[in-house]
Amino acid sequence: MQHHTHTSLFTTVSGVVGGVGKAISAKPLLLAITLPGLTTVIIYASASAVAGYVVKKLLNACSHKLNQFLTKNLLTTMNKLVGIILGAVAVYGIVRLLKMQNVGDQINISLVNPRVHAVNLGGLSFRKEVAINNPSKDSVKITKPVVSVKSKGKLLSQSNAENKEITIKPLGVTQIDTIELQINWMTLIGLISTIVSKVPAVITAFKSGNKKNLIDQIEIPIEMSFSTYVNGLFYESEPSKII
Repeated sequence: MQHHTHTSLFTTVSGVVGGVGKAISAKPLLLAITLPGLTTVIIYASASAVAGYVVKKLLNACSHKLNQFLTKNLLTTMNKLVGIILGAVAVYGIVRLLKMQNVGDQINISLVNPRVHAVNLGGLSFRKEVAINNPSKDSVKITKPVVSVKSKGKLLSQSNAENKEITIKPLGVTQIDTIELQINWMTLIGLISTIVSKVPAVITAFKSGNKKNLIDQIEIPIEMSFSTYVNGLFYESEPSKII
């Protein structure tokens, strides 16, 4: 502990002596400094500090303004660019929709040979095909038609809706596969109260090929129609009379 105290005192004394010696040796230099010279140095230093401060403030202000200007103009430019892009997309969509609608309007879809295919103890069976005539120069996409059989506005049977898209080639007629529908006799009871007793006569009329007699036995009109989407636009056909 005492050793550390002596070392500290020695270090302090050495520092003081060294400082005094340095001051004595530098006395001529201190004597050369005059009050006017010192004042001049202080003025220049102050002016330099003020100038530096002002320049720093100006640079900061300019940088802030420049950032604001660039940000504002960048946002404006981006907004205009986004507006142009959205406008172009909207115009393209409208033109595309009008073109699709125009092509869709030229399409002629019809039921081909709707007919009674079979008559048995289970009921009546109907078959038909759907033909699509596309006279335009563009291909058309339609969903597989949903076919309905009705009598006096009452739905008797309907084909299953399928998530199937069919491409119709331009300048030609495309025929879709045969669709078959079944109507059981119990469905017709609400329209023909005596239909159960007439089943044998209806079967006989069908087998003989006597369509007039078949119509007379059934007693009610039976119509067939279909619905589909043509280029995304809904289309429903006029009903076609079967019986």
